[in-house]
Amino acid sequence: MKKSLLPLIIGDITGFILTFVFAWLMFEIFGTYHDRALFPYPSHVITINLIVFYLGLAATGILYFMQKGHYKLATPWWQQVKHICNFSFTSLVIFGFFFYLMKGDMSRAFVIISWIGLIPALMIARLVVRARMIAKGRWSVPTYLIGGFENTIETIYALRSEPFIRFKIKAAILPDSTPTRIKRFKEIHENILVKKALPALSPGDFVIISPDTRRELDLSAIIRKVTDAGAEFALVPPVEGFSYYGLQSHYFFGYNIVLLHQNVRLHSLLNQIIKTIMDRIGAVIGLLLLSPLFLYIIFKIKMEDGGPAFFGHKRVGQNGKTFKCWKFRSMVPNAKEVLEELLAKDPAAREEWERDFKLKNDPRITKIGEILRKTSLDEIPQLFNVLRGEMSLVGPRPIVTDEIKYYGDKINDYYAVRPGITGLWQASGRNDVTYALRVYLDSWYVRHWSLWTDIVIVIKTIFVIITGKGAY
Repeated sequence: MKKSLLPLIIGDITGFILTFVFAWLMFEIFGTYHDRALFPYPSHVITINLIVFYLGLAATGILYFMQKGHYKLATPWWQQVKHICNFSFTSLVIFGFFFYLMKGDMSRAFVIISWIGLIPALMIARLVVRARMIAKGRWSVPTYLIGGFENTIETIYALRSEPFIRFKIKAAILPDSTPTRIKRFKEIHENILVKKALPALSPGDFVIISPDTRRELDLSAIIRKVTDAGAEFALVPPVEGFSYYGLQSHYFFGYNIVLLHQNVRLHSLLNQIIKTIMDRIGAVIGLLLLSPLFLYIIFKIKMEDGGPAFFGHKRVGQNGKTFKCWKFRSMVPNAKEVLEELLAKDPAAREEWERDFKLKNDPRITKIGEILRKTSLDEIPQLFNVLRGEMSLVGPRPIVTDEIKYYGDKINDYYAVRPGITGLWQASGRNDVTYALRVYLDSWYVRHWSLWTDIVIVIKTIFVIITGKGAY
């Protein structure tokens, strides 16, 4: 274990201890003065056996996270969060079973806080440790990439999309690329040094092997050089047409063969039922919680220009059927005429509109509309679309008929699901993302759906809204 990564373990240990102490304090305060049905134990609930059992599970958690690579800088953030959630809920079941075996009254609040509270505790602890290590210049992964032109370009995009890890790319090694391709590579990824051969490595280096074809590189020679130097490596296989995300791997003893099996998730009847139930419950809860804000926004829109508070626009939904997608009106009542006049007079605006179907400096947007768009509050009425079964909480953003041509053969992925109030496009930067990348993200979401991906997208969307990234 590298000494520089020891703070990551210490941070997790601190998270376990603070969660347990917090649960005990909550028990002491509320158990003394409030609901004894929820907190049935007297103050001696914190017994030696309980502490030893908790510490045992905590130690198991540290070992589990270590085995999953959490204490290496190259493990992506959302993968860590998923492992933390899995461990927390599994431990909650084990902890509850432990109380049952003790044949005593179980303090439900103590058990729940002890383990559910562990999720934010560990996440916060890791972010704090990360911030400290960044301040001391100890949070980066010295990275070399070696491989083909196409695969290396895509790999760098993926590395730079990870907010929790700092991959310090020292060089990209393109052994078989022509001068023309190397020039193109430097245009796409500026400020990255390009070499023809892998340089001498150090034990702290990380090498990513990303060939375009199976026979392009001498993998045995590269891996031997990496391991002899004490460095670590990872492989990005040369496969196009599908993603490795969510694949199940099956190994054959004695053979260097791996069988990768992909489950088609969202298309199954059970998953569609689960997603529909979650959508309807979420829409009802959202409308109830946001109803005061809902009424306030209606009042502000009416006060500004006296026009209608809602705007319904025809969008393409599941199976290509059109529906009226509702929003709070954020434009002037004669928005169509204003747009036509602008596009006729301004060639640059017309080019931007034809490319993105968006305008950064849109003269149609009202003062209250600018705020609504910046915060995405104009999308709230789409909760009614969710209740009607026309939309989902998470999915590809709804498109107009003129945008279908930009999806090409990926339009069938779009048609396969209900469009969402938020989606991977919005969570990835909204209007700062090119339309081609938006299509790619929509297709990726449909092919790799899981309840976890929806949770991550919702969390990422919240952060994007707070920062206002890509909103106009």
